Amino acid sequence: MPRVQTKTKIKLGADRKCGRCGEAIEPGQQYRQWSFRYGGTHYRCMRTQCAPRQSDLTQSKMQAVYLAIEDAEDSVGDVEDHEALSSLVEGVADVVREVADEYTEAAEPFGGQGENQERAEELEGWADELESFYPDGDEDLGDVIDDAREVLGGCPL
Repeated sequence: MPRVQTKTKIKLGADRKCGRCGEAIEPGQQYRQWSFRYGGTHYRCMRTQCAPRQSDLTQSKMQAVYLAIEDAEDSVGDVEDHEALSSLVEGVADVVREVADEYTEAAEPFGGQGENQERAEELEGWADELESFYPDGDEDLGDVIDDAREVLGGCPL
């Protein structure tokens, strides 16, 4: 995972824009910057909503999982009933299973052993935990939302 650095823009000529909101970063303004070994440099302004998230800081297969978790966490507060919350968590479980399958396929040439297989097994276990999240309709929705946030935050990787 790359290190996010905070910098201050000095030059007038270098045109930098926030990768999330698209606003130009002017001389004298602070910004966030990170780079991948392959893939260029990324910039973000200092607004809280533009801060890089975990899915922004990886190029691995786990990016899809992190993105699904972030989307679900953003949507959890907007759900109106237990059923919608359950389907939101199930959607994350589906993505986790897909990524676990990719790790399993990557481990096949090595006899189903190694780091990829271990990751696949951890993700499968977590997907099982996510799929077992079925809130009782009698519980207070606020408590169920807290439980959902806790389950979504339990990613093993």
